[in-house]
Amino acid sequence: MKVFCLNMAADTERLESFTKNYPESLPKFERWDAKTADDVQIPSWWRTPARYWANALNFIEMFEACANGTEDFLIFEDDCIFRPDFNERFDLFLAEVPQDWQYLNLGPVNCQGALYTPKQISENVLRPRYFNGTHAIMIRPEFAKVCADHLRREHWGTAHVCDQWLGTLFINPDFAKVYSPLVSLCGQGEFVSTLTGKTYADRWFMNYRYLDLSGNLQSAKDPYVSEE
Repeated sequence: MKVFCLNMAADTERLESFTKNYPESLPKFERWDAKTADDVQIPSWWRTPARYWANALNFIEMFEACANGTEDFLIFEDDCIFRPDFNERFDLFLAEVPQDWQYLNLGPVNCQGALYTPKQISENVLRPRYFNGTHAIMIRPEFAKVCADHLRREHWGTAHVCDQWLGTLFINPDFAKVYSPLVSLCGQGEFVSTLTGKTYADRWFMNYRYLDLSGNLQSAKDPYVSEE
């Protein structure tokens, strides 16, 4: 497995924060130099600012690099934050994930839950449907090509944000073997978004509902946050 942190050259503060909090159980990561709006020429059909296309190209190139090799890629964005017990929970999650997995999201933003309800398949593993978020993902070479081709496809409809368009791949539950932890292992830290320009507080994206092992609809509970 190869591990990468996607980081713009100017974002030294983010890289320092990521490095400081990087889990000791993971292999040493390599910095992947992220493209910016100044580095790209947007296609004629593109409908959002150039920085969004730069973001898409970053993942296209990472996926293609994975597809051209033999090792799985674990990809983090530089604003990724980790649970305090990430090491233990990550091991538990991987132990339960089916061995034929193709794509893992360690902190998905589950969307449109009424239409695309995630389903629990074991104590610590969820099978999501439509979700966003690319701040912490794992991918296998054979499926990386599928993702790269999907992102290179022209005319994304209304979803001109990389993670939103990528998420449409997983709406059909039979299309890909994709999984996520029941309790998100990774979130996004308090930085100014390179896409929206807004500052967000730490986010763990635990505001979703899912079908439990008995088929009952449950609200996700974040064990790190007090209900009081």
